[in-house]
Amino acid sequence: MPWRRCFMASTVIALATVILLCPVSTQARPRGVDARSKLNESAHRRWQVSAWSEGNETSLKTALTAKAINEVSVDWWASNADGSLSTGSGCAAFPTLTKSHHVRLLVTVSNWNNKIGGFDQSIPQQILSSSERTQAQISSLVSQCVACGYAGIDLDWESLVPSDRDLFSGFVSQLATALHARDKVLSIDVAAKTDDLGTWPTAESEDYAALGQAVDEFKIMTYDYSGSWSGPGPIAPTSWVDHVIRYAESKVPAGKIWVGVPFYGYDWNGTKSRSATTDVDCTVARRLIQKYRPRIRRLPDKEATFTYRKAGRTHVVVYQDRLSLAAKLAVLRKRHPEIAGICIWVMGGEDKRFWPLIASALGHSA
Repeated sequence: MPWRRCFMASTVIALATVILLCPVSTQARPRGVDARSKLNESAHRRWQVSAWSEGNETSLKTALTAKAINEVSVDWWASNADGSLSTGSGCAAFPTLTKSHHVRLLVTVSNWNNKIGGFDQSIPQQILSSSERTQAQISSLVSQCVACGYAGIDLDWESLVPSDRDLFSGFVSQLATALHARDKVLSIDVAAKTDDLGTWPTAESEDYAALGQAVDEFKIMTYDYSGSWSGPGPIAPTSWVDHVIRYAESKVPAGKIWVGVPFYGYDWNGTKSRSATTDVDCTVARRLIQKYRPRIRRLPDKEATFTYRKAGRTHVVVYQDRLSLAAKLAVLRKRHPEIAGICIWVMGGEDKRFWPLIASALGHSA
């Protein structure tokens, strides 16, 4: 399974001071009730909704207005090989907006490397291979999470190697302990798989049982089933998602499991089985439909698809719309009622009607 953020290119800058890391406004610790207690209480209410964001304020406001979201993970931080952190400039409005709507705000830390345009497996390897660098990373994450007033950390280390499996599990356990001591939560983003080994190295590097025991939120990236590595096809077919979640439920308490839901699709360019792709959200799909007037069809799992011709090449587009989203939510409600909820990649570019649909389908108040 490929990287979920292969099209993202966020800007990171070196960590200088706590002031540079923190948004202008910070999220205060709830009086009398710590962030972990609030999470544990809400985890027993089914169908929580979390979404990753790269700073799209308009999308956040729409979701908040619809009362369709319980948590936002802002994709702003990156780990460095020496155990330090880099951080994007962030969005000062997010802490104020989420706090005013009683929505948890986490910060995502990844091993994304702008220089290579992808996840850099050497970063986790170097951190995990040294107890000093491991402790430096944990200390940096915890101290800055506390200083900036976030509810917790969302760990998104991808492209790990199987030989680091046990070291990674140990690191996550230590990080969880350190965060819990400061009343913060730990979320982890893991590759989708249907058995312990999975079908690619990153999946094998993740011990579901060990990681699930340590973290508060176990977020499975059940998307990118198809891409440039496979040729045109569904992004998150419900039969596959169902299989992945059934395996996860055998290893991790269902109340910790969050199921990944895509707000995106792909445009396959070319006729080869492994062709170039570009990402397509609802906004992009709408522009293409208006320009080329294609016939919209449905894959077996209800995802929308169409073809068009450009510069002598046939393009195949698969994307998400309200019907495909409703179909995914219906399957989850029927087959996995005990899970914690869903996690969405990514806010921004979606049909604004997605949020009322989610609120209605998952029983949120209107």
